Amino acid sequence: MGSINGSKNDECVRLLGAWPSPFVLRTRIALNLKRVAYEYLEEEDTLNSESVLNYNPVHKQIPILIHGNKPIRESLNIVMYVDETWLSGPPILPSDPFDRAVARFWDVYIDEHCFTSINGVAVAKDEDERKAAIAKLGQCMALLEETFQECSKGRGFFGGENIGFIDIGFGSMLGPLKVLEKFTGFKFIHPKNTPGLFHWADRFYAHEAVKPVMPDIEKLVEFARLKTRKQTTPSLETQLKSIRNKKTEMTQNGSNGTVKLLGTWSSPFALRGRIALHLKSVEYEYIEEATKPGRQSLPSRHCSFLGSLRRRKVLLNRSMRWLERKKTPGGAAAGNLMGCLVALEEAFQKSSKGGGFCGGENIGFVDIVCGAIVGPFSVIEVFSGVKLLSPDVTPGLVQWAERFRAHEAVKPYMPSVAEFVEFAKQKLNAQ
Repeated sequence: MGSINGSKNDECVRLLGAWPSPFVLRTRIALNLKRVAYEYLEEEDTLNSESVLNYNPVHKQIPILIHGNKPIRESLNIVMYVDETWLSGPPILPSDPFDRAVARFWDVYIDEHCFTSINGVAVAKDEDERKAAIAKLGQCMALLEETFQECSKGRGFFGGENIGFIDIGFGSMLGPLKVLEKFTGFKFIHPKNTPGLFHWADRFYAHEAVKPVMPDIEKLVEFARLKTRKQTTPSLETQLKSIRNKKTEMTQNGSNGTVKLLGTWSSPFALRGRIALHLKSVEYEYIEEATKPGRQSLPSRHCSFLGSLRRRKVLLNRSMRWLERKKTPGGAAAGNLMGCLVALEEAFQKSSKGGGFCGGENIGFVDIVCGAIVGPFSVIEVFSGVKLLSPDVTPGLVQWAERFRAHEAVKPYMPSVAEFVEFAKQKLNAQ
């Protein structure tokens, strides 16, 4: 909830956003400047959020400002709406029509050139492409340095004595810029090359409307690293397909290539790998790896044809966060989880076609993916006292889970519920 005092308009104000987004940051700064009380709703999965799809069906993006029941979309559009709707606090856009047009021009420039250049450096395919993007971003900074000197007229911000439209538009990019500086070692805002922007950035960070909502740089750096890993890591489906293809190749060639699997006994992701290898009758060496700081996510297979299997943002992650925050069974997270299970029950009835598994008569891809988290689900049931799989609500999944545990490709590797519970207690105590 916004902590700044009320507004002229008494209608409920909500903001859908995600903390790493510079575009969401713009809207939060604008609301703070105008002293608008609002409810901030963090959207973890914007691509699949019902709220985002409902309020922004065209672009399916955040931020979305909901004023009463009216959704306002696109960050700069929201900032202008906030400035025109609430008269409290300093004006964000200049009163002079020409100055307003200039401010809007530079914010569009920032989005079309500065942000795309930042993104260009991050996604560059080779060194030449990376250098070209860095050079273009440097040109953007030089031009914005000139613009600052002209617009500020010797005062502290683009908008004069206080933060204005250009300050919000460009200031929201300071976080991504600093992340890029850490990754590249190149200083885009420098006291010698861009002295005006250098001191302006310090003032912007320290402003009372910015400081409470500006993301921590180290958190942004870690977020960028995780995002990069997710984009470069092969999916589980790709890796299982690779296993099938290599097994066929080995059979045809009469080869007995060595296969090793690194994993941890408690990992549902390592369990997926073991089940798949067993089902395909692949002989392999299993190497138990204790999780250590700095070690890459497990499992990984030391074969030329297999990549590493990384943790993905799945239902289990949400469930564990719910448990650790000790939300009540009636909370939103629990409701979402039960909704997922009901949807999986319907999917099982359709895909199994009367067979014992999602894959029909035998374990298939969906069985492996979902079955690997049956153990962690049991842990959540023990801790929360809530039956996630019940004969009344999910009868098909209850019977499927029993068959899955008893399958010859699963039983030798699936830890017992007691082992999972003890491991979870140790993990929670360590945290």
